[in-house]
Amino acid sequence: MNIEQDVDHLQRHLSLHLHNVLPAPLCAGMIARYEHARADGETERVTAELLRECEERLFTGELNTLLDAYFQGPVKPRWPLFEAVDSRASTNLLNTYWHLDTGTRNTHKLFVYLNPVAEHGGNTVMVDVERTKRLRQAGQLPMALDERKQDVTEALEQLGLSTEVLAYDLKAGDAVLFDPITLAHRCLPPREGRLRYTICFSIVPERAPA
Repeated sequence: MNIEQDVDHLQRHLSLHLHNVLPAPLCAGMIARYEHARADGETERVTAELLRECEERLFTGELNTLLDAYFQGPVKPRWPLFEAVDSRASTNLLNTYWHLDTGTRNTHKLFVYLNPVAEHGGNTVMVDVERTKRLRQAGQLPMALDERKQDVTEALEQLGLSTEVLAYDLKAGDAVLFDPITLAHRCLPPREGRLRYTICFSIVPERAPA
C-alpha cells in the first residue's frame, strides 16, 4: 500500500480498490464459521463475533494510516454489517438499485469481500462524480425508494454520457472504499446458485467536517 498515492487517488476519484486487507484463508474461515452457525441456528452470535474480529484486524496498521491521512484525523467505523446475499437480492434489496446514500458529509463505505467477485458476480459498481451530478440534475437518482432504477444506461445515453461503470476486480480479502453520498452506485446481485459474502463498515471522521 502506497499511502500517498492511495490518498491522492481517493481524493480525486472518491473510490479506491484496497488489496488484501484480510488474508484469503481467514476470509474462507469466516465464511465456514458463518455457514456452520446458520446450520446450527446461531447466526446472530457468530455474526457479532465475526464483525468484532474483522474490525479489530482492519482498523490497525496501514489501513488505519491511510484513513487517518485521507480524513486528516482519526475515524470511527460505524454500523458494521455481515451479509450473505444470493441472486434474490434483485427483488428484496434496495441497494441493488442505483442510488446515493444519505447521511453525514464525508461518510465513506468500506465493503470487504470475503469471496471473490469472479466467483459470484455480485460486484459494487459506481459512476464518477461528474456523471453522478448530471444524473442527479436530470432526476435519475430519486430519493424515493420505490422510484429507484436498476439500469441507468438509457439515462446516460440521453445525456450524451459514457455508459461505462466503475467496477473493481475484487478478490477474497479485498475491499472497496468509496463515498456513497457523492458517487451513484449499486450492488449487483450474485449469479444464480452463488452467494456473496461481505462485511461492511461506514467510516465517519471523529471530527465533524468544517
